[in-house]
Amino acid sequence: MVKIEVPYTYKWFSIGVNDYYYPTTTTPIDRYFNYKQQETGHWLEAVITIAPEKVPLWLTVSNFFYGADKYQVVDSEGNTKDKQAYSTYAELGTYYDFLHDHRISLALGAAFNKSCYNGYEKGFSICNVELKYTYNLAIKDFTLPLSAMFIYNPVYNKAHVNFTASFAF
Repeated sequence: MVKIEVPYTYKWFSIGVNDYYYPTTTTPIDRYFNYKQQETGHWLEAVITIAPEKVPLWLTVSNFFYGADKYQVVDSEGNTKDKQAYSTYAELGTYYDFLHDHRISLALGAAFNKSCYNGYEKGFSICNVELKYTYNLAIKDFTLPLSAMFIYNPVYNKAHVNFTASFAF
């Protein structure tokens, strides 16, 4: 997977567009620069985040508005065709900072329509419960955020553990 983010942040408000590319989602032959609606492996997402500076809360709302976020529908003649799902997700979270470079956070996320978050089978559904620990490792003039997350998806009754290191340019 390749993820490219183009965010803009002003104080407590952030808006952005993300491009997720998943190889082999539509064909066995991947073409990274193919953005044709019916062929692309890209998922384009608009994101808005509100995170007050003095309150340890955030609210993020996102929507996949273009690309491979599709499900199949049957028309009146019995033909199957792909329909853009416009998967919409909202997440409410809180955090606690401690010992200068440590943070623990808890988030709850929900899908608002038949979407990639719930297998295109349900409407509103809680699809993410996340507990995350972050440590900002200082290396001279550089900071490397390291995270460990426990993620539970009630829709699928599945849990995951993720470890990440974040780089920003």
